[in-house]
Order: sequence, then C-alpha cells, then structure tokens
Amino acid sequence: GQTFVESSLVSLNTESTLKGRYTFDDTGTLGNDSSPAGAYDGTVSGATAVVDGTRGNVLTFDGNDYVQMSGHFGNPANVTLAAWVNLTAADTSGAEVISLGDSLSLRLDDGSGNMTGFFYNGSTWKNVTYATTLAGTGWHHVAYTFNDAGNVQKLYLDGVQVASIAET
Repeated sequence: GQTFVESSLVSLNTESTLKGRYTFDDTGTLGNDSSPAGAYDGTVSGATAVVDGTRGNVLTFDGNDYVQMSGHFGNPANVTLAAWVNLTAADTSGAEVISLGDSLSLRLDDGSGNMTGFFYNGSTWKNVTYATTLAGTGWHHVAYTFNDAGNVQKLYLDGVQVASIAET
C-alpha cells in the first residue's frame, strides 16, 4: 500500500508545549523538527517527497518506509498524535501512521477495518477503535490522544471525536 503523510506529534495543551512538528514542506530538510523546541529531528528512510494537489509538499510511504526520531519526545504523560493522511492502500495489519516505539501508536485500516489508537500500560496493550476504512477516500486528519491522569484515550477523524475509552 501507499500512504501520503503530513504529520505532527504534539504534547497536549498549547503551541508552546509542542514537542515535534514535521511538515515535510522543505524537500532539502525532510525529517526536520520545526516545533518551538526543535530537538527531535528525524531520519527519513525510503519515503520520498512529492507534490500533492491538495496538501502541497508531502511524503509518500510504500509500507516499508518511515521517518524515525529518537528520544520519545521526553516521554510525556499526555500525548496527541496527529497527521494528515491520504491512504491509498493498507498493509494486511494496517497502516501505522505514528508510533512512539513500545509506548503508543496510531494505526489506520487495521486487519479488522478500524482506526486504532493504543498504548502500553506496562503489562498489556490498551486500545480504542473506530470502525472505518480510509483507503481510497482522500485526505483525512486523524488524531489519537492519551491522557495519563485519567487513562483516557480518544480518536478523532477530520476534527470530530469518534471514539473514547477510559481504562480502569
């Protein structure tokens, strides 16, 4: 499958707490962190820059490509993963949009036809899902939030909350 992504990883709250922002609009500096901190530049592996008529400069991924950052953005307790995506096809296990290693992740069109956000609580993976298939439907804004204090997970599709779950 092929996925086009314009992506941001942000800590909750305001613009000043933004931990990582990746616009992919400067093809000479793909993977550079343009957040106020600017501390988490990424390394692009396989993904290539293309111009999309809707979103402008974007990265295209073919299922084996990725942008890797180290440091987990300081391991924040509250996290928002968000990206503009245009999924043309998903891999059999889904299209992993953003992953913080073994901590949390946002996946589209998983094997069951879901948008899924999930985090690892130290012993098991906890997830929140929303039944939707995005492949072939154009550009969408997707987001997953995790609030550690309440163990609340939420999914957003095109700016609308579509799922929420509180873990006990």
